[in-house]
Amino acid sequence: METIELIHFRFEPIGDLLEEFERVALATSTQNTLSSFLLSPSSCSWNPNYSSLLQFTQLTYLRIGSSCDGDCSSTVDDDVITALAQAMPKLKTLLLGDVPCSEISTGATVRGLAALAHHCPDLSILRVHFHVASLCTAPAIDGVTSMDRSASLQRGCALRELGVGEIRVAEESVPTIALTLVLIFPRLESIDYADRNWRKVLDAIYLSRKIVDYSSKEPPPILRVNCDTPPGATLKGGS
Repeated sequence: METIELIHFRFEPIGDLLEEFERVALATSTQNTLSSFLLSPSSCSWNPNYSSLLQFTQLTYLRIGSSCDGDCSSTVDDDVITALAQAMPKLKTLLLGDVPCSEISTGATVRGLAALAHHCPDLSILRVHFHVASLCTAPAIDGVTSMDRSASLQRGCALRELGVGEIRVAEESVPTIALTLVLIFPRLESIDYADRNWRKVLDAIYLSRKIVDYSSKEPPPILRVNCDTPPGATLKGGS
């Protein structure tokens, strides 16, 4: 079985659905062939046990829905993100939870995002609850910069689309957040947001790329003037 989609569960509570799926799937060879897993429950809040999915190492598409209607129901943290990234290095799309809310109780930090970039270089689309304040600290930037020196991250994570939903950004934090994101996800080009300050983050990312592109170009040859050059002679660029 190459693809399994579990869509629109209408009953509540969901209970141990993922654990039951793991038990049944491991009785076959599904863990070696499953490439896509989509679970879109009805508008109920639940706390999925993501560890039940760690056996499915061939996943390229993973979407687990959970509603934040009323209270944030996300249980995703750095440990969850890192475990999934290590187990599923082929991930291209990762959507955990519905649209991220503004009242995040548990969420990933810059360490979890960096782990995704490190272990899942082909990841292209990401939506997950994360603490945006973790992107603003100097130690966070230093840590990401240090990881960037590793051989696996030098290839650059393929992430192009980031879903941030209702996560808020303070205007004074825009430059720092942009810098940290571009260090982790150098190809990021689209952010799905509600807070307009994310538009400023994206603009800052574009600007930083232009600066890097400009500085990476070879400077024009230096024109050196020979004091003995006779009048009317043509000056040539030297090296």
